Amino acid sequence: MLDTLTSSLLHVLTGGFAASALLIFSVAGVALGGMPPSCVRKDRRLPEDDDTRTGLIMFGLGAGCGIVIAAVLDFPANHEWLILSGFVGFAVGAAYAYHLTVKLNDAYMARARENLEAGHYREAIEDAREVVRSCERLQSIAYQVINEAQNAGVTEDTPVSSYFMS
Repeated sequence: MLDTLTSSLLHVLTGGFAASALLIFSVAGVALGGMPPSCVRKDRRLPEDDDTRTGLIMFGLGAGCGIVIAAVLDFPANHEWLILSGFVGFAVGAAYAYHLTVKLNDAYMARARENLEAGHYREAIEDAREVVRSCERLQSIAYQVINEAQNAGVTEDTPVSSYFMS
Protein backbone atom coordinates (compact mmCIF):
# COMPACT_ATOMS: atom_id res chain seq x y z
CA MET A 1 0.00 0.00 0.00
CA LEU A 2 2.76 2.43 0.98
CA ASP A 3 4.74 1.50 -2.16
CA THR A 4 1.72 2.24 -4.35
CA LEU A 5 1.17 5.58 -2.63
CA THR A 6 4.85 6.52 -2.94
CA SER A 7 4.93 5.50 -6.60
CA SER A 8 1.75 7.46 -7.32
CA LEU A 9 3.16 10.55 -5.65
CA LEU A 10 6.42 10.27 -7.63
CA HIS A 11 4.52 9.99 -10.92
CA VAL A 12 2.24 12.91 -10.02
CA LEU A 13 5.16 15.16 -9.08
CA THR A 14 7.28 14.12 -12.07
CA GLY A 15 4.45 14.67 -14.56
CA GLY A 16 3.35 17.90 -12.89
CA PHE A 17 6.75 19.55 -12.76
CA ALA A 18 7.62 18.38 -16.28
CA ALA A 19 4.38 19.88 -17.62
CA SER A 20 5.15 23.15 -15.85
CA ALA A 21 8.80 23.29 -16.98
CA LEU A 22 8.24 25.77 -19.81
CA LEU A 23 6.39 28.17 -17.54
CA ILE A 24 8.98 27.79 -14.76
CA PHE A 25 11.84 28.60 -17.17
CA SER A 26 9.89 31.48 -18.69
CA VAL A 27 9.16 33.10 -15.31
CA ALA A 28 12.74 32.50 -14.16
CA GLY A 29 14.09 34.01 -17.39
CA VAL A 30 12.08 37.17 -16.86
CA ALA A 31 13.06 37.34 -13.18
CA LEU A 32 16.76 36.95 -14.02
CA GLY A 33 16.59 39.56 -16.78
CA GLY A 34 17.22 37.14 -19.64
CA MET A 35 13.82 37.73 -21.24
CA PRO A 36 11.75 40.89 -21.48
CA PRO A 37 8.82 41.16 -19.07
CA SER A 38 5.24 41.62 -20.20
CA CYS A 39 4.45 44.91 -21.94
CA VAL A 40 0.95 44.99 -20.45
CA ARG A 41 0.44 46.60 -17.05
CA LYS A 42 -0.85 44.23 -14.35
CA ASP A 43 -4.20 46.02 -14.13
CA ARG A 44 -4.81 45.54 -17.88
CA ARG A 45 -3.80 41.90 -18.25
CA LEU A 46 -6.32 39.44 -19.57
CA PRO A 47 -7.66 36.96 -16.97
CA GLU A 48 -6.09 34.06 -18.92
CA ASP A 49 -2.68 35.79 -18.75
CA ASP A 50 -2.00 34.83 -15.15
CA ASP A 51 1.16 32.82 -14.42
CA THR A 52 -0.22 31.30 -11.21
CA ARG A 53 -3.40 30.07 -12.87
CA THR A 54 -1.47 28.79 -15.89
CA GLY A 55 1.05 27.03 -13.65
CA LEU A 56 -1.67 25.27 -11.69
CA ILE A 57 -3.42 24.14 -14.87
CA MET A 58 -0.17 22.87 -16.38
CA PHE A 59 0.83 21.09 -13.17
CA GLY A 60 -2.62 19.50 -12.96
CA LEU A 61 -2.43 18.28 -16.56
CA GLY A 62 1.01 16.78 -15.99
CA ALA A 63 -0.01 15.25 -12.67
CA GLY A 64 -3.01 13.67 -14.39
CA CYS A 65 -0.72 12.19 -17.04
CA GLY A 66 1.57 10.85 -14.31
CA ILE A 67 -1.19 9.16 -12.33
CA VAL A 68 -2.73 7.62 -15.46
CA ILE A 69 0.65 6.20 -16.50
CA ALA A 70 1.23 4.91 -12.97
CA ALA A 71 -2.20 3.25 -12.85
CA VAL A 72 -1.88 1.66 -16.30
CA LEU A 73 1.57 0.28 -15.49
CA ASP A 74 0.55 -1.00 -12.02
CA PHE A 75 2.37 1.75 -10.09
CA PRO A 76 6.06 1.09 -10.84
CA ALA A 77 8.53 3.44 -9.17
CA ASN A 78 11.56 2.74 -11.37
CA HIS A 79 13.30 5.48 -13.30
CA GLU A 80 12.23 4.39 -16.78
CA TRP A 81 8.54 4.82 -16.04
CA LEU A 82 9.10 8.07 -14.14
CA ILE A 83 10.92 9.39 -17.20
CA LEU A 84 7.92 8.37 -19.31
CA SER A 85 5.63 10.31 -16.95
CA GLY A 86 7.92 13.32 -17.24
CA PHE A 87 8.10 13.12 -21.02
CA VAL A 88 4.33 12.79 -21.46
CA GLY A 89 3.74 15.55 -18.90
CA PHE A 90 6.18 17.85 -20.70
CA ALA A 91 4.54 17.16 -24.08
CA VAL A 92 1.07 17.89 -22.69
CA GLY A 93 2.36 21.03 -20.96
CA ALA A 94 4.03 22.24 -24.16
CA ALA A 95 0.84 21.65 -26.15
CA TYR A 96 -1.18 23.61 -23.58
CA ALA A 97 1.40 26.43 -23.54
CA TYR A 98 1.27 26.67 -27.34
CA HIS A 99 -2.54 26.74 -27.31
CA LEU A 100 -2.58 29.42 -24.59
CA THR A 101 0.02 31.55 -26.40
CA VAL A 102 -2.00 31.55 -29.61
CA LYS A 103 -5.20 32.33 -27.70
CA LEU A 104 -3.58 35.20 -25.77
CA ASN A 105 -1.96 36.70 -28.88
CA ASP A 106 -5.33 36.68 -30.66
CA ALA A 107 -7.06 38.26 -27.66
CA TYR A 108 -4.42 40.97 -27.23
CA MET A 109 -4.52 41.81 -30.96
CA ALA A 110 -8.32 42.02 -30.92
CA ARG A 111 -8.15 44.33 -27.92
CA ALA A 112 -5.43 46.41 -29.61
CA ARG A 113 -7.67 46.87 -32.66
CA GLU A 114 -10.61 47.89 -30.44
CA ASN A 115 -8.45 50.40 -28.56
CA LEU A 116 -7.10 51.80 -31.81
CA GLU A 117 -10.61 52.30 -33.20
CA ALA A 118 -11.70 53.92 -29.94
CA GLY A 119 -8.76 56.32 -29.99
CA HIS A 120 -7.02 54.75 -26.97
CA TYR A 121 -3.62 54.74 -28.62
CA ARG A 122 -1.48 54.07 -25.55
CA GLU A 123 -3.45 50.91 -24.71
CA ALA A 124 -3.41 49.82 -28.37
CA ILE A 125 0.38 50.13 -28.47
CA GLU A 126 0.73 48.27 -25.17
CA ASP A 127 -1.38 45.34 -26.37
CA ALA A 128 0.32 45.16 -29.78
CA ARG A 129 3.78 45.23 -28.16
CA GLU A 130 2.79 42.27 -26.00
CA VAL A 131 2.04 40.25 -29.13
CA VAL A 132 5.34 41.33 -30.71
CA ARG A 133 7.24 40.32 -27.55
CA SER A 134 5.55 36.93 -27.52
CA CYS A 135 6.27 36.33 -31.20
CA GLU A 136 9.92 37.38 -30.80
CA ARG A 137 10.34 34.85 -27.99
CA LEU A 138 8.75 32.12 -30.08
CA GLN A 139 10.93 33.07 -33.05
CA SER A 140 14.05 32.94 -30.88
CA ILE A 141 13.15 29.47 -29.61
CA ALA A 142 12.38 28.28 -33.15
CA TYR A 143 15.76 29.51 -34.41
CA GLN A 144 17.51 27.71 -31.54
CA VAL A 145 15.81 24.45 -32.55
CA ILE A 146 16.74 24.98 -36.22
CA ASN A 147 20.38 25.75 -35.32
CA GLU A 148 20.68 22.70 -33.07
CA ALA A 149 19.19 20.47 -35.77
CA GLN A 150 21.52 21.88 -38.42
CA ASN A 151 24.52 21.49 -36.10
CA ALA A 152 23.52 17.83 -35.73
CA GLY A 153 23.75 17.46 -39.51
CA VAL A 154 20.04 17.60 -40.29
CA THR A 155 18.97 19.56 -43.34
CA GLU A 156 15.59 20.38 -44.81
CA ASP A 157 16.27 17.70 -47.44
CA THR A 158 16.83 14.97 -44.84
CA PRO A 159 13.90 12.53 -44.97
CA VAL A 160 11.95 12.33 -41.73
CA SER A 161 12.29 8.53 -41.64
CA SER A 162 16.08 8.88 -41.32
CA TYR A 163 15.66 10.57 -37.92
CA PHE A 164 14.37 7.29 -36.52
CA MET A 165 16.81 4.95 -38.26
CA SER A 166 20.05 4.17 -36.45
